[in-house]
Amino acid sequence: MAEKRNLRNQIKCPMCTGSAFSRSWVGTIEFKGRDFDFMECSDCRSFVCDPMPEEDLLLEMYGSSYFDDGADEFEDGSAGKFDEVVAYLRETEPGIFLDYGCGDGDLLNAVAALGWRPIGVEFNPAQVEALRGRYPFEIVNHTETPSCKADVLHLGDVLEHLTHLDHQFPQILTLLKPGGTLIAHGPLEANPNLFNFAMSLSRRFKAGKITSVAPYHVILASTAGQRRLFERHGLEEVDLLVTEVAFPAPERLTSEVLTRPRSAVLYFIRKSSQLTTRLFGVKQHGNRYFYVGQKGVATDE
Repeated sequence: MAEKRNLRNQIKCPMCTGSAFSRSWVGTIEFKGRDFDFMECSDCRSFVCDPMPEEDLLLEMYGSSYFDDGADEFEDGSAGKFDEVVAYLRETEPGIFLDYGCGDGDLLNAVAALGWRPIGVEFNPAQVEALRGRYPFEIVNHTETPSCKADVLHLGDVLEHLTHLDHQFPQILTLLKPGGTLIAHGPLEANPNLFNFAMSLSRRFKAGKITSVAPYHVILASTAGQRRLFERHGLEEVDLLVTEVAFPAPERLTSEVLTRPRSAVLYFIRKSSQLTTRLFGVKQHGNRYFYVGQKGVATDE
């Protein structure tokens, strides 16, 4: 039986507030001479980085990788990732749209074309300055307060990076008007599916070998954990769609992929996993979610 214990630097799971943990199949990741264990919450089955990295180390982990040509190595580069967001906004009366973690600003441009007033919030100060020079929209650092609250708040691939979620998420929600809409989407890396089962077997064969990479996501969520997070912060679910995308396996079987045995194997495992997910329950086994929820009209954190 797996040993149950608390996290070293926090008592509760940031997704569901559970307090019992065991080592996850991800194991230990080493970065800059520090070991980070990924622990599995016994309640919602999300994986949590233990200990959470400090802010200065977090900046080193992320660095400029989200804005240079190497970003696809670490983030889901699925084509049309914002299609569902744009489709929702196209059918909604325009207002103020706030993109928290706006990245390269492409979504801001897209929503402006639909008649919305976009506001961007970004973490990297250098990226904020670059965006201000590129777009006519309001762009602020995450430590600054936007000029007004949002009718729609967008969190795209953000929550899995936050190291103090119980403090940071309520603060983010204060940027949304009471009765406003939250649109969030991101990875569900702790969900049970054939691909993750194969990855867990691979880790076992390596006998707990430490992986030397930056832990780009400090929370690997399950569907249950993600849902619990939104519920306990006063959001009413309007829609939750769970799918299984190719990432981190290749999207297509190209001649280049065939020349790299590991990539080819990942491709075939993911295709098999996607098939079984479709056959036996997308809601439970996908690896990516799209969520729409409403903030209570009497709620303002």
